[in-house]
Amino acid sequence: MNKIFVLFALAALIASASAACSPTTPTNCADCSAGDALCTSCNSGYYVDSAACSSCSTTITNCATCPAASGATCTTCASGYYLATSTSCTSCSSTITNCATCPAASGATCSTCASGYTLSSDSTSCTFSSKMAFAFLALVAALLF
Repeated sequence: MNKIFVLFALAALIASASAACSPTTPTNCADCSAGDALCTSCNSGYYVDSAACSSCSTTITNCATCPAASGATCTTCASGYYLATSTSCTSCSSTITNCATCPAASGATCSTCASGYTLSSDSTSCTFSSKMAFAFLALVAALLF
């Protein structure tokens, strides 16, 4: 009988230790302790900062994810940015004019261009779309005549 009681008590202890945090837990907290007051791990895009969760982009502008223990380095950047170094995210359009998205590891190539621009076959430039130019000229002509 005592063995069964001990097993039930142990199961209850394990369940309470792994229970989800309550709604009063700090925002973006994934796991908590000390009665839900202290955050021990955060949701993606956040890191533990003094038992609460801080956004990765608070420390490094446009950082989307960072190591759980610190916001001092970045592992991935927000859309439209690439990881230039572990401590900086650089705009895709700063290396290729009118580039909207680029591979996470490099700004040397472009994945998609801004609206109205066409990606070159080698993915190294975005040029004003001739279709957009024709549409613009047709609009101007219609307004003038």
